[in-house]
Amino acid sequence: MLAVLDTNHFRVVAEGGIGAAKIADRAVIEGVEISLTIITVQEACGGWLGLIHGMTAGQHQIRAYASFQRTVAAFQKFRILAFDELSGERFEALRGIRPRSGTMDLKIAAPSASLVMRHS
Repeated sequence: MLAVLDTNHFRVVAEGGIGAAKIADRAVIEGVEISLTIITVQEACGGWLGLIHGMTAGQHQIRAYASFQRTVAAFQKFRILAFDELSGERFEALRGIRPRSGTMDLKIAAPSASLVMRHS
């Protein structure tokens, strides 16, 4: 079975600590593979790049770059699901039935929904 982390939960895992351990423990108990979508990669990178870009170059950026590097390293621990043609179609369908949900949340849901459709 597959579990897909949204961007907020990915940040918890990337930071480590008790929150990350709880997510890992639950995955083991539930017997699920934790994955990400390329949408979460986009959001996480976009956030760090925006922050770093807004800082004065040099010493002021050291901590932000270190955090960004930890985030990039954390991506490597997960299978990253693509946003492909089927995902795009599923996104449109989800947007039709969940119009008040955030666009990025629906885009995160779409690849995992596409995987379910491919295997059923």
